[in-house]
Amino acid sequence: MMFMMKFFELFMELDADDEQLDFPCIYATAREGIAKYNMEDESDSLVPLLETIIKDIPAPSGDADGALQMMVTTLEADEYDRQGCRRQNHPRQCEKRTRVSLS
Repeated sequence: MMFMMKFFELFMELDADDEQLDFPCIYATAREGIAKYNMEDESDSLVPLLETIIKDIPAPSGDADGALQMMVTTLEADEYDRQGCRRQNHPRQCEKRTRVSLS
């Protein structure tokens, strides 16, 4: 696979360490809704992609019962809602439209 060699070479040029060079490769097409471990594999779903995400990406850490910690990353105004922000929750999650007070 020529493109895999190009990815590997690019990572090496960027001084990637051994852990970064050991990345999984999944072949996927969103339009068809399929993912494969190898190009020759048969597939009718995104299961290989989802299994790889579950296997290789660590679960978030944090105290689900602890106090809400939120970092606002973007403030925005909307003609309909008139207010809003994009945020990252750390470490506890809150539902959409939950009202919080800031101090």
